[in-house]
Amino acid sequence: HIPSLKVATKLPGSVYEGPSVKISDFDDRPVDGAAIIADKAPRLLVMEGHFQQGRLYEKHRERITGWFADSLPPSHESNGCLAVHVRLGDYGGLGWELPVSYYAWCAREVRALCSTVRCFVCSDDYGPKLTPYLQALEPVHPQPLSKGDTFHDLAIIMGARFVVSSNSTFSWWGAFLGRAEY
Repeated sequence: HIPSLKVATKLPGSVYEGPSVKISDFDDRPVDGAAIIADKAPRLLVMEGHFQQGRLYEKHRERITGWFADSLPPSHESNGCLAVHVRLGDYGGLGWELPVSYYAWCAREVRALCSTVRCFVCSDDYGPKLTPYLQALEPVHPQPLSKGDTFHDLAIIMGARFVVSSNSTFSWWGAFLGRAEY
């Protein structure tokens, strides 16, 4: 839970009275998943963090993507394309959004890899705050997706050949579950 960001929610259910162990990746140290699983002692595991560590999931990638295969397949619309995720929304008030210069650099790098590529921009904000990001992405001719459909945006990211990920779990999972080359 981050005090200024009201995202932690108590879930209804039974109360566990035994010992608890906090598992966090906020300190930039890898979480030792094998040690956690090896410890068979009864305890409550309190997960705190983003857990955006590919090595934790990579050996299970096929199984994880299989879970979503029927309910959330990659979009054919973005096959061979570039998907860019721009997280603004709640990040804006906290100063967590990535700088426009990051997206400009990514656009130049993608153009160097592929001179012609169709670019879809997925964002949680399609208002004026997105304009400077679209301008930075101009070298790849961005097409903002404003359908407001989160699952569609995730499928677009999953189906893309290239992914420019933001500092968001949403785009991280889209890239992990997808078939991007870069």
